[in-house]
Amino acid sequence: MMAFVIISLFVLSVMFYSEFSSRASVQKRVETLSDFVSASEADLSRQLFITGYRAIFYMEKEIVDSGSYLGKDVNSVLEEIFFNGTINGREEPLLQQITFDRMNRLLSERAAVISADAYFSNPRIAVSQDDPWNVKFTFTSELFVADRNNLALWNKTQVTEVLISISNFTDPVYFVETAGNIAPPVFVRTPFEVFDSSSLNQHIQGKYYRAHDDAPSFLDRLEGNLFAGSSQGIESLVYVEDIPMEYRGDGSIVDYMYFSGAVSPHCHISGMQSWVRLDEAHWNYYGVSCG
Repeated sequence: MMAFVIISLFVLSVMFYSEFSSRASVQKRVETLSDFVSASEADLSRQLFITGYRAIFYMEKEIVDSGSYLGKDVNSVLEEIFFNGTINGREEPLLQQITFDRMNRLLSERAAVISADAYFSNPRIAVSQDDPWNVKFTFTSELFVADRNNLALWNKTQVTEVLISISNFTDPVYFVETAGNIAPPVFVRTPFEVFDSSSLNQHIQGKYYRAHDDAPSFLDRLEGNLFAGSSQGIESLVYVEDIPMEYRGDGSIVDYMYFSGAVSPHCHISGMQSWVRLDEAHWNYYGVSCG
């Protein structure tokens, strides 16, 4: 009886230790894959930022090369870049490095190092603006990660968003509307909150931008939709002395109105150069009056 008890205790101990070791092994594996998923999500934000930045850069490059606006929806151009690595059907080496296929391949290769399978499926990418000064890129996909020994599995909807400041880019309106005869200004937010003739003059000469609901947004400017009007709209006041004579107008110097030749009641602003004219809708906005 004593021998039977001892043998039984020994068998139970072995079984308990084996079960404990197995659970510890599974727990360790789950932690490893969980860390992999977290690292992949963090890296995805970095990759999406690079993708968005290069996409906008090449959209602006396309405008410079063609001398005209994109002429199509920015999102359709972004999708071509992201899924094909091309812009208007033309391959670009740097765009080939930010495609969805490459993103998926890198994820799979990193997973293989830890004996796992991983991939994205049903991908969607979009660009939008929630404020006048940043472009938002959103990547949505199903993320699948599984241990090759079937110990653990993740299957989730992954939504990644990044913001890219428009201060990294130049205004395509100035380039297109002067046929590339002036260097387009960079989007710099005005430091002025209140305007008088002095601050308005500094605002114009500094080529600063200010938010306005009647103005086109950054994305509208890429498409050439100058009268889109947007809650994310921005505008500058054209420093006319920089504009070649053949591209000068005599209307309001609000950029999208000036370059489109929009006809609206306007007048010279008191205490300013003779070419400083604003339409009636902007007099109060800039705190000035006719003179």
